[in-house]
Order: sequence, then structure tokens, then C-alpha cells
Amino acid sequence: MVGIVSGVRGPWLAASLSNLSFMLPSAPGGIGPFEGSAKLAMQSQGAMSDDAALYAVLVHVLIWFAITIVGGIGFLVHRASRGAMSKPLGQELAAVPVDLEVPETH
Repeated sequence: MVGIVSGVRGPWLAASLSNLSFMLPSAPGGIGPFEGSAKLAMQSQGAMSDDAALYAVLVHVLIWFAITIVGGIGFLVHRASRGAMSKPLGQELAAVPVDLEVPETH
């Protein structure tokens, strides 16, 4: 898709290393270690540095969108399956106990 040149093992190595990178403490969503390990894996298999970085970011964005869309569909299907048993979402959110709310910091 981006014209990247790497060995056959490059994408497979990038997938396994970037998934293992989630064990490292980082920002929510694994931003940073995911891209770093995917870039390193692609470079080790012959890809240029800029191409490898672009590949890492694109893969992370595509994975994030896919998981978010599937999760959103699952949420909507679950709410629809509850039918008359469920209150409107606004009412459910208003009923969340105060103990679960995040306090404001100044």
C-alpha cells in the first residue's frame, strides 16, 4: 500500500514485536512502544526508516479503528437486545454513583 520494501518476515515480525510491546508501560493504547517496535522490526528486514515509521503508524491506526468499530457494534447490539429492559443511555449515565466519578483537579 505504501510501497514498502522488506522481507517476507517483516510484517510478521512487526506484528509479534508490536503486540509484545504492550507489556511496556506507555500511554493508553500503547502509543509509542507499538510504533517503535514495528518500525524496528520492519527496518531489520530491509525497509527504509521513513517507510517503516509510516507502516507502523498506519497499522496502529487501522487496528485501532477496527477494534473500535467492532466494539461499538457490539455495544449497540447489546443495547438493542435488552430492548424494553434498558433505560435510555442518558438516564443510565445520570444514575452512575457519585463514588465512580472522577474528582475535578484545580
